[in-house]
Amino acid sequence: PCRAASARPATTPPANSVAVLYFENLSRDTSDVYIADGLTEEITSRLGQVGRLVVTSRTSVRRMRATATTMSPSELGRALNVSYLVNGTVRRVGPRLRVTVELLRAATGVQSWSNQFDRTTEDLLGIQDEIAVAVAAGITGQLLPAERARLQARPTTNPAAYDLFLRGSHAFTRVSGEGLQEAIASFEAALRLDPGFNAARARMAYAYGYAVNWDFQIAGVPSDSLIARGQVAADRALREDSNSADAWSGRGWLEFFRDPPDYRASLAALQHAVLLDSGNGLAHQNYGTVLRRLGDYDAAEREIRRSASEPGPFQVQSIADIGFVNYSRRRYREAAVWYDSAVAINGAIPSNLVFRSRARLALADTSGA
Repeated sequence: PCRAASARPATTPPANSVAVLYFENLSRDTSDVYIADGLTEEITSRLGQVGRLVVTSRTSVRRMRATATTMSPSELGRALNVSYLVNGTVRRVGPRLRVTVELLRAATGVQSWSNQFDRTTEDLLGIQDEIAVAVAAGITGQLLPAERARLQARPTTNPAAYDLFLRGSHAFTRVSGEGLQEAIASFEAALRLDPGFNAARARMAYAYGYAVNWDFQIAGVPSDSLIARGQVAADRALREDSNSADAWSGRGWLEFFRDPPDYRASLAALQHAVLLDSGNGLAHQNYGTVLRRLGDYDAAEREIRRSASEPGPFQVQSIADIGFVNYSRRRYREAAVWYDSAVAINGAIPSNLVFRSRARLALADTSGA
């Protein structure tokens, strides 16, 4: 009885744990969702730099995005295993931006802190600073000077460059040639406004890697120059910040596709990216792809499954990649099932149709193939 009374339930969340739910875009222009998503992800990233906080990854929160609005704070707290929740709304009207945000105790739904910011769109960086500091202080009680400094560190001081970065990051997730075209153009424009904006440079390297992966054309850039441009961006980004997960991901992806490929260098870079940002499903997917190429199928499938369970634009590719792992193992029936799932989600990706037909052919289903 004494042991039972003193034991801490396995599901009890840490007292200093928090999840930042995706902010709701209330603007009339639905394209302004890039601001709401960017605000959510930046606040999550900043809070993650405070060692005394346990911050739920974007991946875990994204899984709950579709159902979060129908759940109570206590239900969300249990699902995400956190003591605190941050949620909010964003509304843009012309040059003005209204952001409403609150910090809740998950178990009770009681507000610990709330605020409404009515500023110009150019003050988005300042709004993020204030929210991150208030949330962290609301959970820890009092911030140390070093913690406050980390929370207020800005990737750029140029509001226009930051807006372009958010637009580019959102376009990158569209998984299309047009989306990558817009993403790279936005990152390059951001760097013209602020050449020291390293986060934009790192993400641009990543985008170049995906342009090579999907064989997408980028206007004004010859196909045989994509890797070289991406490598220049990744190398400089890592010189500026060796802890940039995006830059390591970009380098790893580019090493994988260059001629001849350097699989070991690719694997090492992507492994480093995963260690730096363990909640990045896309990094896990890329890491798994290289492991598959090297024949480590068990490890590859484990990594890819982490991203296959994450709803979003890259999920279909993760599902198809598990099919590819099974195809490589000559488990053609399992491969066909996974490719069927991928095609059911998005039937417009040619490579998935090709490999589904190959799996069916291997099963002697020639008419299906």
